[in-house]
Amino acid sequence: MTTSKILAQVPDELIHQDAPRLLSSIIHKGCNRYHASSVIVQQVNLGCLSDTSSQLAGPDFAEDFLKKFFGLRSLLPQNGIKEDFITRLHSPQGVDFADVLLEAIIAVETALAFAQHELEPIDYAAVEEHNDCIELIWSCNVPRLSRGAAGVALRGILDLLPGVPDVAISTGESFITLFDELVRFANRRRLSPTTAVLKMAARKRGLPCQVVGRQHLRFGQGKWQRQMYSSMTSSTSVASQKICSDKYLTNRRLKELRLPTPDQFRVGSAKAAHTAAAKLGFPIVIKPLNGRKGGSVSAGLMSPTSVNAAFERAHQSGNDVIVERHLAGGDHRLLVIGGKFVAALTRQPPFVTGDGQATIGELIDQLNAQPARNGFFRFFIEKDTELARLLSEANMFLDTVLQTGQRFVLRSTANVSTGGISIDLTDKVHPDNKEIAERAAKGVGLDVAGIDFVTTDITRSYRDTGGGIIELNARPGLCMHTWPEQGQGRNVAGAVLKLCFPDNDQARVPMVAVTGDRGTASVAQYIDALLRGANRSVALALREQAFINGTAVRFTEKQQKSASLNLLNDPEIDTLIRTVSLRKSARRGLQFEQCSLTVIIDKNLAGEAELFHTGIDIMMRATTDRFVVNSANMIALERLRQLNAKHLILVNERVNDPALQTHIRAGHPAVTIMWIEGESQIVLCVDG
Repeated sequence: MTTSKILAQVPDELIHQDAPRLLSSIIHKGCNRYHASSVIVQQVNLGCLSDTSSQLAGPDFAEDFLKKFFGLRSLLPQNGIKEDFITRLHSPQGVDFADVLLEAIIAVETALAFAQHELEPIDYAAVEEHNDCIELIWSCNVPRLSRGAAGVALRGILDLLPGVPDVAISTGESFITLFDELVRFANRRRLSPTTAVLKMAARKRGLPCQVVGRQHLRFGQGKWQRQMYSSMTSSTSVASQKICSDKYLTNRRLKELRLPTPDQFRVGSAKAAHTAAAKLGFPIVIKPLNGRKGGSVSAGLMSPTSVNAAFERAHQSGNDVIVERHLAGGDHRLLVIGGKFVAALTRQPPFVTGDGQATIGELIDQLNAQPARNGFFRFFIEKDTELARLLSEANMFLDTVLQTGQRFVLRSTANVSTGGISIDLTDKVHPDNKEIAERAAKGVGLDVAGIDFVTTDITRSYRDTGGGIIELNARPGLCMHTWPEQGQGRNVAGAVLKLCFPDNDQARVPMVAVTGDRGTASVAQYIDALLRGANRSVALALREQAFINGTAVRFTEKQQKSASLNLLNDPEIDTLIRTVSLRKSARRGLQFEQCSLTVIIDKNLAGEAELFHTGIDIMMRATTDRFVVNSANMIALERLRQLNAKHLILVNERVNDPALQTHIRAGHPAVTIMWIEGESQIVLCVDG
């Protein structure tokens, strides 16, 4: 749409109003007044776009908007943009520009999630109108990216409205420039596909999960925490990992276990490779001793003339090379978790099929252009030396045009990481083949193992068909089982987490939140002493100091601000107590997502009743078990009235307090002071 067309539809009085611009933003960490997890609140002055809809921008705006934002790459369907929004955008009424901006932000955030391999969509978004501004609220994982997404989205929308005054980005940088800068930052945080799947599975199950590195996650809290590197658990020994990383040692161990595996030789020169090939007989496989993901592997070599080049390719790292008898049949991956077979798939080498017009190179480009080949679900086909070898052996070139229906295989191996095709066969594996996979994993000492098994028919026993195990993987990929190209996906990440955490209760450290602005420290310290007296290993996080089992913890000023989160990473603790300001929680969030028990100290905040009420609402959202409240605190009890009374523990030093007695008679718990045998004692009462 031209500028003159937009100006013809935008009233003059709007054009001369303020330009749309972003104002301040606030991050609410953890459970907050808006949502159960962190959000960003971005204030916006829409200026001349206030109280207007997208319909004002003309009939082309909807398509231009979707082309710009819907076209961003994403791991999620429709790039996070809701179908009802698209319908409303095309309607005669259009959509308020506040909603348009929010959907644009979510589209950018979702594209940045793709760059990070984050599989969790934006699960909360809202627009709130105030007298002086609009507030856009949405889920926030990385504040820098969320703030950047808001700026990029506004820049993109203003590009579609050239007749609207623009001071959104003072530097004048383009939408693409700003977006690419954010993508580069997001790429530095990119998770490996397997790590991303495990993180998603943990979130679905409600397990605490922290990203330590690109392939390194920490699950659970305190004494329950478990470390995982990709799909390799902390129970995997270095010795087991070393065996798997050395194909010669793997082969020897499998033979010791009387498991089917091909004969092989370890060689250090091309001459020795020729000698080994002569002893084994063709066809053979030549591969690096320590290679991963099918790299530099040459399979199905049929003659001595191919040995030299294959050896040099496998010998690039300088380590020895394996020369192995080639086994006939398809390449299968059998996944064993906790000693039990859980999934299987066959992997086929990538191929192209001719149409009588396109060259092999062009067909590869078409294959790589498929949306699923995004480096996560599927992988690109590289035009490398392996492809050049296969082309040479077939007397073809990249510019060769294949006849209609003619197939050309692009790899001699079927690894998914080099472009292979995965097909789920879990329900078809013969029990004997499952058994040898389980024995191999156990024999090497792997609780999560990927067994590469070659056979002509996975539905029949290896005793009848031959074949054998060619490799073990100590940290097998999980994505190809989760989203195979063909067949049913399997929840293998869930099985790995089930191995580490059979019960969700053995993942989280119970947390007690003592809320208020006065007196919280003394109450928290009293609870700390009681729990330590009951042989619990307790961490205590006060506003300015932290303790573990009564001993002060030395934190920097920055660490102290997140003391409770830092303490949850300590493997010594099994309980955490922390003080919480209801007023600060209402303004900035709790800093954590949930706690087991909340103790309410304050009766009210002078002049700040709204913050007090909001703070209690946040605690109700975050607390999973009980509230402890003084029976005289009617303001708090009124706010908590929607709770089931069995989740309330009332306290009062007067045993005859009416509210306390009513609560006890109803069969609910209460704490009071009674005189027993001439001494005052704190007593937990239930049902009188």
